[in-house]
Amino acid sequence: MRALPWLRPRAPVPADHLLGSRML
Repeated sequence: MRALPWLRPRAPVPADHLLGSRML
């Protein structure tokens, strides 16, 4: 459920991607 924020049906936002990598 953690990947929900950056796995949303949205454009590949760099900020979201960075957040995901950091939270991972």
